[in-house]
Amino acid sequence: MNINDLDKIQKVDAPPYLYEKILNRIEDSKKSASLSTRVKTSKVISPLGVRWAIAASFIFIAALNVGAFVKLTQTQKSDSISMLAKSMRITQTNSLYQ
Repeated sequence: MNINDLDKIQKVDAPPYLYEKILNRIEDSKKSASLSTRVKTSKVISPLGVRWAIAASFIFIAALNVGAFVKLTQTQKSDSISMLAKSMRITQTNSLYQ
């Protein structure tokens, strides 16, 4: 392929309705975009009681999780201490004469 081959290319005329078709598609896309943004921005407002119920349930679940975690760590701590004392044959009471 030569640079001289490019001189042989002829200009192509577009059909007369092509420009109109492109403009119509642009307008249609603008309309559908504005419709979709209207749909996305519409908010569903829930009643105040429902909001409070959801907030209270989240707080209740969080409190249960914290309580379970604290209880679990305390149980594991006391179990590990008693197991260590048993393995070393150390008494767990303060009574010396048993």
